[in-house]
Amino acid sequence: MNIVFKTNEEHGPYILIDDWGVADQLDDYLSEQEFVLYNRGSSESESGSELFEFWFGKAACHTKLEEIINRFKTKLDEPNN
Repeated sequence: MNIVFKTNEEHGPYILIDDWGVADQLDDYLSEQEFVLYNRGSSESESGSELFEFWFGKAACHTKLEEIINRFKTKLDEPNN
C-alpha cells in the first residue's frame, strides 16, 4: 500500500493511492467513520498503473488530513481488516 500526500496550489491537499482495495476502504472510512468531505478521481502513474485520488479542497488542513490517514492505517493493521 502506498499513500502519497500532495498539495495543489489551486485545489489544496490531496492523496494518491496505488491500490484499488485500499482506496475503496479509505472511501468507506472517510465517509462512515470520519465524516470528511472530499472528491474522488483517478489518474495514471508514470508507469501506466492507475492511481486513485482523494481531493480535500483548499480549506483542508494538511496536518489534520495526515492524522486521519494515520488512524486509517492503524485500523487497516488491526486483525479482521
